[in-house]
Order: sequence, then structure tokens, then C-alpha cells
Amino acid sequence: MKSWKPKSPEPKFVKKHIRVGNDASRKEVVKAWKEVGFIPGGDGITFCRIEDEDETTLPLYDGDESSDDESSDEASANPAMHGYADDGFVVPDDEGSDFEFANPDELDEEGAKFVRETHQAVHDFDKWNPEDKQGKAIKKFVETMDHKATIQTDNARCEKGKETIRTSKPPVKKKRKRDN
Repeated sequence: MKSWKPKSPEPKFVKKHIRVGNDASRKEVVKAWKEVGFIPGGDGITFCRIEDEDETTLPLYDGDESSDDESSDEASANPAMHGYADDGFVVPDDEGSDFEFANPDELDEEGAKFVRETHQAVHDFDKWNPEDKQGKAIKKFVETMDHKATIQTDNARCEKGKETIRTSKPPVKKKRKRDN
């Protein structure tokens, strides 16, 4: 039985060649693809042209990702910062307030509308059953992040003697004002 070998493209079709070694980092590979006009997806097999990036949904990369656009601030020594730089953008866990759902009744009309739409979108996400591989990967990623955030929130509330709340189930109905 003859083994299959990939064929090299004919030289007349190659406009630019970027050599990337076998031990190249993901960042180096992403940079090489950008040099030839493509954005790679996170699955290693999906790509889109740079000019189509805004209209294309690519699979997410589930790993350590650093962008050239980000500053190279050093991670804080404070363990409550979870590796983020101590630049004032991220607040340490022990300094933040407890998670609470935004109450649209306490906001102006525009803010209230945004909160209600966002809370409804969270509920709609739970009903979403993607059929394609990409949609399933996105849903799994969001659910995994939600699960991690819920555990952190529950632990923080429990330490303070507060009851747990279902962070992925925000209220969607208007609260009725009670008469005293």
C-alpha cells in the first residue's frame, strides 16, 4: 500500500512564504498567518481573511493568549489579583463588592432597558441549542466560564454568611412594589 504524501503547491501559485519552525509558539504562528493575510481560528484548521474578520465567527482558542496590543505589565505579587497587573484596571478580589444583579428599577430608562435586554439574553442563551461544532464550542466555553464564576461568587458570599445566588439566572420581570 502506497502512503499518502501532501503535494507542495506549484511555485507559480506561491506569492509569499513564511517559514515557521516546529517548535514555534502560538503567537509566532498567528503572526505568520497574519503576514500572509489570514486570521487563524482556535481549532487549528479554521481561517479567515483579515478583511473578513469582522463578519466571520472563528472557533475560540482555549489557552494562554497574549496580544501584541496588550501592554507587558508584570503580574502583581498580590495573590488576590490572580496574575493580573496591579495597574488599577483590575480590582483585587478582597477589595471588590459582592456580586449583585443590576436592578433596572434603580436606573434611568436607557440603563434599565439595557439591563432588561441583557438579563433576557442570559435566559435566551440557556435555551440556545447550537447544532454546529463552532456554536457548541462557544456555548461550552461560556458555560465553563459561568460555572467558574458561580463557584467564586458562591464561595465569597458563603464566607460572609450570605446565601448563594444563581448568577446565570438574572431576574427578567419587573419587580412589583409592595404597599406597606
